[in-house]
Amino acid sequence: MAPQAPKLSPRLPQSASRIARLVRTLRRLVEGLYYHDALSAAPAMAFHFFLSLIPLLVFVGFLAGRVVRLHGTDAMLGPLLELLPDQAETVLRRELERLSGVDGTIAPFAFIGFVWVASGGAHGFMDTLEVTLAAERRPWWKKRVLSIGWVFAATFGVLIVTSIFARLSAGAAIPTHGLWRDWTRQMVRGLGDRSVSSMGVAVLVGICALAGFYWLSVARPKGVKRRVWPGAVVAMSLWVSMSWGFGAYVTSLGRYTVYYGSLAAMAVLLVWFWLSSLMFLVGAELNAQLEGVRDLAPEE
Repeated sequence: MAPQAPKLSPRLPQSASRIARLVRTLRRLVEGLYYHDALSAAPAMAFHFFLSLIPLLVFVGFLAGRVVRLHGTDAMLGPLLELLPDQAETVLRRELERLSGVDGTIAPFAFIGFVWVASGGAHGFMDTLEVTLAAERRPWWKKRVLSIGWVFAATFGVLIVTSIFARLSAGAAIPTHGLWRDWTRQMVRGLGDRSVSSMGVAVLVGICALAGFYWLSVARPKGVKRRVWPGAVVAMSLWVSMSWGFGAYVTSLGRYTVYYGSLAAMAVLLVWFWLSSLMFLVGAELNAQLEGVRDLAPEE
C-alpha cells in the first residue's frame, strides 16, 4: 500500500486572530505547492510556453501586422514589454517586428500548424493544473479544442485593447453611442499618464483572462463552489512584482551574459517563464484551497 501524502495543516477557527489565520493560510499555501509538486510542474509549464512562443508571435503578427507597422511594437505589446527583463524584451520585440514586416498571407496548412503549436502552452497549463490540483482528467481532444479557442480569444482580446490604445495615443476619436460615449469621454479624460493607464488596463485584462482560464482549465464535481478571482488577483499581483524584481536583478546583479554568452537572452526568457508559471500555480493552489477541495478527502 503506497503511503499517503502529508495532509495540509488544519484551518484555524474563526475565533482565532486575523494574523494567526493569515499565517496559517500562507503555511497551507506553501504546503499545498510543495506536496503537490508545483515546483516540478513549473519547469514543464515553462517549457510548453517557450515552445509555443514563436508560433504564437507568428499568429499574432499575422493578425496584427498592420497595427504594428502603423503604430510600432509599443502599441501592440507596450505594457507587457515594460514588465519583461531587458533581454527577454529584446527577443520579443525583435521577433514581433520581424514577423509583422512580412507581407502576404500564411498558407492554410502553415496557419493551422502555427495555431496548433501555439495552443500547446495552454494545453500544457491545463495538464499541469489537472495533476497538481487533483482534478478530473478531461479527454485530450477536449483540452486541445479549449486551448485553440483560448489562443483565438486571447489574440483577439489583445487586438481590441491594442486598437483602443493605439487610437487614444494617436488622438483619434472612438465611435461610441449614448451612455458609452459619456463613459468613454470620462475614461479618456481620466487617463492622465497613458503609460501608467495602459499598464493598469493591461493588468486588469490579465486578471480577467487568468480568472477565465482558471475556470475553464479544470473540471470540478457538482456542489463545489468555484473560486477563481482570488487566485487570479494574487497570481497577477505576484507576477507583476516578480517581473519587475527579476528585471531589476538581471539588470543590476545578474551575469547571464558571462555564463551563457550569446544564449543569455534565451536563458533569461526561460527563467522568466519558470517564475511566471510558479506564480500562476500559486493562484491555482489558492483557489483550490478556497474551494475546499484540498480538505474533502485524504491525500493519495
